[in-house]
Amino acid sequence: MQRRIQRGIETRLTDSPERFGEPLAGTLKGFRKLRVGDYRVVFSVVGDEVRILAIVHRGDAYQRAERRV
Repeated sequence: MQRRIQRGIETRLTDSPERFGEPLAGTLKGFRKLRVGDYRVVFSVVGDEVRILAIVHRGDAYQRAERRV
């Protein structure tokens, strides 16, 4: 699974993160999510940089990401 997540990040987020990442709302407004199987990569785009906030299982992805903001 780690390799799959790594490939997802490298192939999708390095080229066009806005295209593949869906915007989030609420307390995570300004962040985006990338689905990789049952995992979520929560990230933000700042200029030409992608900043990953969390890589967590979908069950508690947003609660854990909110704690990190």
